[in-house]
Amino acid sequence: MNYELGLPVKHLGRTLKAFMSLDVKTETGTYIEIGAHRGRSIVIIGSYLKDKVNRLHIKGYDIFANETQQFHIKEDNGKGAGNIYKCNNKLSKLSKRFPSVTYELIEGYTTDTLTSQTVEWAYIDGGHSYETVKWDHEQLKNSKVIVFDDSDLEGVNKYLWEIKDQYTIYDLELTRSRQSVIINDTDNYDFDSANLFPFGGCDPKDWRAIR
Repeated sequence: MNYELGLPVKHLGRTLKAFMSLDVKTETGTYIEIGAHRGRSIVIIGSYLKDKVNRLHIKGYDIFANETQQFHIKEDNGKGAGNIYKCNNKLSKLSKRFPSVTYELIEGYTTDTLTSQTVEWAYIDGGHSYETVKWDHEQLKNSKVIVFDDSDLEGVNKYLWEIKDQYTIYDLELTRSRQSVIINDTDNYDFDSANLFPFGGCDPKDWRAIR
């Protein structure tokens, strides 16, 4: 299925394809999104993942509150501050429409709020500094499918390059990929439908911005 059709942002279609290619063998499943922001991607992705399980629990992490411009520059954030009220409103509507979907929003720095856990799907799109991405992944490293957004940014690329010999990393695009994925549950993953590509990260010493 071409998830890019009809979606407001094309990269969400690639993310969905990567997530939906997992064949879940349990009645329940959990989706974690780091960087829930204002609720757009977490609701779109959640509305599809609910069809993979009988009960879906969504967990959204974000600092939400306004931060300084210096903080956003350090974390290479381009979307500005999130909004917990808008995010909650969108998720509430999804949950009311589909009672099998439950959710919770966790506010604060993930270094304070995110604990080690294993879920079916994890989307890492919070702070993009090396330190933050490393922390977020280390807490979710055993999850079945983990998508890293903005993998072309300096901090994310540096971390993925560091762990490329520990994990098999794929890109969601053939060239100039901005998203990468690690699949831990390879036995229940449909690689043919996911249409993944070899990891195309670069040595941090040679990294150059492309946007």
